[in-house]
Amino acid sequence: MINSRQVADVRCNHIRIEVMGTESSIVLYFTKEGCASWNKLMFGEKFIDGNHADLTAFSRDFSSWKRVGLSVKDQTAVVQYEGDPIYEYTFGKPLGRLMGLRFSFTGYGSAKDVVVNGKTIQ
Repeated sequence: MINSRQVADVRCNHIRIEVMGTESSIVLYFTKEGCASWNKLMFGEKFIDGNHADLTAFSRDFSSWKRVGLSVKDQTAVVQYEGDPIYEYTFGKPLGRLMGLRFSFTGYGSAKDVVVNGKTIQ
């Protein structure tokens, strides 16, 4: 993932990753460093807001290519940044069968080398 240009100097650029399943979704919202209060997460039925939880692990520098990972097993999600686990959450409502992925960016951003279940999506 990369998000190298800012729309305006005062904005907290973000990268939003959404994993959509037949039963629920997972949403990861990364911002640039210093913007942790804007971070948001959703795991199934649970919404987690950076104003009420410490989500500083999701405030990262994406000015160069970075690797973000998400693994889900038995309704436990593990989020990784550059290969290191940064957040783990066990949720009640299962994801179900994978239906789609969505990436969105503030400013200019891009995703490459997206791997799902061991296969690269192009």
